[in-house]
Amino acid sequence: MAVSLIILTSLLISITALTYIAYRQIETLESQLKNCRLVQGNRSLYACAGMLGKTMRLCMIAGMLSTPNFYLRRNLADANDIRNIPKTTKRVILFFWYYLILSCSSLAISQGLTSYIDSH
Repeated sequence: MAVSLIILTSLLISITALTYIAYRQIETLESQLKNCRLVQGNRSLYACAGMLGKTMRLCMIAGMLSTPNFYLRRNLADANDIRNIPKTTKRVILFFWYYLILSCSSLAISQGLTSYIDSH
């Protein structure tokens, strides 16, 4: 129970941080990635979705920054645009992105182990 509470707290922290970053910087990031087809497509898709849409757009950018070669090979990203994003901004986004992935994975593993232990 305590482990799940800690994991849920870390999940909430990462989601809150990514939402705050999206609220403050999504337009700036998207303007720096103006040649990326993924970013432009997601902007038009989620433009009317409010704060959730901004967070979704940031998470798509974070995914692109974490595995740029995947998007470059599919011609969804521009290498120059990705290189021109400030390193500090990229580090902060990727830190909270990986933190979110780790929190979600930990929660799933913890729940799976709890279910397995309870059934035996």
